Amino acid sequence: MTLPATLKGFIQPNHIAVNRFTLAPLGLNLIPGGVDLLTFIEISEIERKIEVWETPDRTFVSRGISSPFEFSAIQPIHHTSEYFAMELWHKMSIDPLVIGYALPCTLRAISANGVNSISYAIEGVFPYAKKLPKWDLANEGKMATVEWMFKADDIFPLPI
Repeated sequence: MTLPATLKGFIQPNHIAVNRFTLAPLGLNLIPGGVDLLTFIEISEIERKIEVWETPDRTFVSRGISSPFEFSAIQPIHHTSEYFAMELWHKMSIDPLVIGYALPCTLRAISANGVNSISYAIEGVFPYAKKLPKWDLANEGKMATVEWMFKADDIFPLPI
């Protein structure tokens, strides 16, 4: 008996690559010195969990809400306009008098030929920490990057 290719674990052509993505904070361009799109060379895994309760009979039920989460992204420092836009956004997150620092973002990943894509809306995103590179004279010229840590409220896929 021969199984159809889809049951054998056949990978469809034109997959969505993990190295072709964009993260766009909506509204960052409205801040003086802001930009439309940020260049990141890496975005960490994003794990969205639904809160659950354990019942007396040791089973679990959904509370019907998702937990806030965090993720990180690594940015090249030599992209100076984008780097300083991130610094402004981070500064807005620190100032207790500034409202609207939590921005919605769109995360988009695309296939090699651009035909297949998936997009996610991420709500309530703001940078809460940054990690500057280790400066080292023994290094052979590795690209200087800054790692930004973000808090977010929710993530969901957008219709294609």
